[in-house]
Amino acid sequence: MMTHKRNNLDKDCLSLQLPPNGSASMRYFMHMPRVGSPPNIGTLPYFSNLRNASAFSNLPLGKSLDSFDSNSSSPVLLAHSMASMGLSDRSSDSRGNSSSGGQSQLSPAAITRTTLPTWVFDDAGNITATLSDVILRGQLVTFASDKTGCHYLQEKYPKIGTSERTAMIEQILANPTNFDQLCGDVFANFFLQHMISQAAKDACEREMQLFVDSLKRDIGNRALSRYSCRVLQKAIECLDSSLTIDLLVELTKTNLVPLCVDQNANHVIQKMVAVFPSTSWCRLVERLLSDTQQVIIISENKYGCRVIQMFIEQMCARAAKHDTLCSSLLRDLMSVIMSNCTRMASNEFANYVVQHIIQTPPLAEYRDAIIDQCLLKNLLSMSQEKYASHVVEAAFENAPPVLLKEMMEEIFDGYVPHPDTKKDALDILMFHQYGNYVVQRMLNLCCMAFRVKLSGMQLPDHADKMEWLRRLQRRILDNESRLTRYSSGKKIIDTLRALPAGGATNSPVSMSSSTSPSASACFSPFFKQNLPSHLFSPSSLSSPRALSTSSPPNSASLTSDTVNSLMLPPIHGFHHHSGRL
Repeated sequence: MMTHKRNNLDKDCLSLQLPPNGSASMRYFMHMPRVGSPPNIGTLPYFSNLRNASAFSNLPLGKSLDSFDSNSSSPVLLAHSMASMGLSDRSSDSRGNSSSGGQSQLSPAAITRTTLPTWVFDDAGNITATLSDVILRGQLVTFASDKTGCHYLQEKYPKIGTSERTAMIEQILANPTNFDQLCGDVFANFFLQHMISQAAKDACEREMQLFVDSLKRDIGNRALSRYSCRVLQKAIECLDSSLTIDLLVELTKTNLVPLCVDQNANHVIQKMVAVFPSTSWCRLVERLLSDTQQVIIISENKYGCRVIQMFIEQMCARAAKHDTLCSSLLRDLMSVIMSNCTRMASNEFANYVVQHIIQTPPLAEYRDAIIDQCLLKNLLSMSQEKYASHVVEAAFENAPPVLLKEMMEEIFDGYVPHPDTKKDALDILMFHQYGNYVVQRMLNLCCMAFRVKLSGMQLPDHADKMEWLRRLQRRILDNESRLTRYSSGKKIIDTLRALPAGGATNSPVSMSSSTSPSASACFSPFFKQNLPSHLFSPSSLSSPRALSTSSPPNSASLTSDTVNSLMLPPIHGFHHHSGRL
């Protein structure tokens, strides 16, 4: 390997050279090595003594230090010179600090970044300007748009007198240009929110009305803005609803679809639904139902699906209190969803709306209709879809006994086996990347019924679930060697293996620490509300998709002894083997 030798004269060093013009100022020059990487600035004699030596790594060679005059009579000029080179005479970071005298204080680096005028600082970097000076010089917008200035205004605002507060309101709220600029500013929006909170706290009706009038102007674009939408939500939350209702009225005059599907505006609509009475926000639902295609478009959007769920939640709650308007609109909305259920169940985001309906007890009538009209006769195909399989899982978990039986029987016997491979629906789903989660859900429901029986309780459909468990058990045992090749298959085996072994039928259920996390199912609301709490472990409440893929340590194969210990009725035609199945 070729090596490079360096001459002693080429060592990394700093040399002090006089400028060629003979001026009194000097320049530091750094001689770079001919071969190899650049020198480590922090190890050099002069820079190793600087706290911020790393800042020099980005400086061009021969950086002039003419402005760095240690004899300068102004400390601020010295600070500015050092800050421009990335140096600081303080060990603190660039954030503003508060001095012992209660004044806002900035580091030199922060001073160079601030947009505030220089007259607000003293020589030490403290903000010494009074709020009256800021108002009289017309610098409120500048202060509110600056990070340091915004904090300063928020600190001073609650303590100012009536005349100063009035002047501030006039300068901000009475000037549409200033208000629009502050609403959309990354810092100033926080100050406006602070002013809204203070107006509500002080019950100042004039200020509240001014805010509402200002926000009404171009409310659609304000709702779409990342920062203005926060000011809108603050006003809806804090101000008197008799005033802010005008905001909702104005919003209904705009196109609601772009607002519902926007990452910012959807929060404004949800805030209105949460705060305003149903008689007010129901007009939003009426506007959407005027064109049913709008409901589908919103439901299939990342943000819009949550808006539809919010409408359903709130209308359900109010319909339970005999709100006739909400009851009527809820029926109309459910009719639209039912007509497009298959499409929505297969959509990346609309499937959450369908799941929400299935999982909401007051909507049991629509849940049953979804299962009967949308899922039954389509379980095999929908269980193999990425998004629809979630809906199938929710249906298995929440279905009433009659519909659950129909779903189970469709999976077991509803499809003709393949003529060549002889594989039926259960065989296909057990080894499918999405369908295996449906099988896990089926198995979890049956295993839970078995545990309930051990606890001394009896479910109405216990006999059916024991029959389904026996059929699942037999199929799992027949395919154990193949299942162990996949993490999903191991979960299925772990769930079956973790069933309590032995004991009388009235013995308590053992939930030892050695039980696999996948042993507990995601139980239906019926189980959660009617069974003793000791039957559930923390992992019981999670979806099979989120369960651990690891197997229990030293876990044995599913031998005939394991089968017998499960206390299930014998499987007719099943022969015990002495070795691994």
